[in-house]
Amino acid sequence: MAHSKHIIFFILFLSGLLFFYQLGNTALTNWDEAWFGSVAQDMAKSDKLLAGEWNGQIFFYEPPLLIWLLTIIIKVFGENEFWLRSISALSGVFTVIGCRNSPDGFITLVNNICSKGP
Repeated sequence: MAHSKHIIFFILFLSGLLFFYQLGNTALTNWDEAWFGSVAQDMAKSDKLLAGEWNGQIFFYEPPLLIWLLTIIIKVFGENEFWLRSISALSGVFTVIGCRNSPDGFITLVNNICSKGP
């Protein structure tokens, strides 16, 4: 049991290091990053969490959870490239841990996510 905890800690440390390494060193270059950051910035300033705006129009491009999380990050830590990218990096770390904890590893996890169900 202790050996398993050491492996999970090592995987968590290594994946965190890889996902967070130089995360905020560059500006938001991808249009998705800038777009979602702009909508979250608008939500943080206007306190309208149900309808974000981009370029003066209501933004319904993505499910709102990512935008809401980015809005919370902006309100807590301010507008910073590192913090705007941290949600995606944390999702990557949790995906790696989920793959490690899956009974048959990555293949089972992907199969469960992609299956349609009954």
